[in-house]
Amino acid sequence: SPTGDDLQVGSRTEPWRTLNRASRFPFSTGDALLLERNGTWVDDPLVIIKARGLLLGAYGNETLPRPLIQLGRSVTEWTACASLMDVDQLTVQSLHVSGCADGLVLRAPTGTNATNVAVIDTFFRDIRTPFLSYNPANPGWARSIWLAGGHFKNLTVRNNFAARIDVFFSSSANVVGMALTANTVQQ
Repeated sequence: SPTGDDLQVGSRTEPWRTLNRASRFPFSTGDALLLERNGTWVDDPLVIIKARGLLLGAYGNETLPRPLIQLGRSVTEWTACASLMDVDQLTVQSLHVSGCADGLVLRAPTGTNATNVAVIDTFFRDIRTPFLSYNPANPGWARSIWLAGGHFKNLTVRNNFAARIDVFFSSSANVVGMALTANTVQQ
């Protein structure tokens, strides 16, 4: 929660304040990292080294806006709003990411499949190439969702929204069994 305290235990009643603090937590299968609805985290990217069996989503009054991870659009840096490594049995849902060069970066575990990974009901906005990195002859386009390597099996990308982005979905991974459905992308 933006009103939390990083010295607390990291629960709904005693939430952390920063994504940096959440990034240092050793998540286990079955854990959830829930961000408070109507909360905003500015220039505080999320990096989870081992995201197996994790739910990354929102909590609170569902009539309030999704939690926002907002990065100031860099002139030169390729920064992701959320980087989740060593993913398996992962669900990302009901978030709002904006202003980064990569919205959501997912990397499979080395030597095995990332299975049953889902990105659902998330809003991607202003995912753009850093200003000084733009090169018309061979641009590296910014990606809302990027599978950054490895092998994925049973991937679902459903009911997401994107506006003012370079690329909605990109993969540097081997993917078997993908459902890319009911997403709305504008501009």
